[in-house]
Amino acid sequence: MDATILRGVICVGAAIRDQAGTVIGAISVSTPTMRASEEHVALMRDEINAATRALSTEFGEPTSQVGSAQAVAS
Repeated sequence: MDATILRGVICVGAAIRDQAGTVIGAISVSTPTMRASEEHVALMRDEINAATRALSTEFGEPTSQVGSAQAVAS
């Protein structure tokens, strides 16, 4: 898989897991760094975490194994 690095962009993403804890997908969102206040990035993390937790729960992942979104600036 190729990864593209784009300067001036922050990406927040988290994995979607199944009942075995296997990563079966992911959700991410990006924003320009000029719009990435601490509050904005925190909101992005909260929304990504909520979405991946809900989807992981649908696929049977126990809630104790659900990870959290990470922000990466490039």
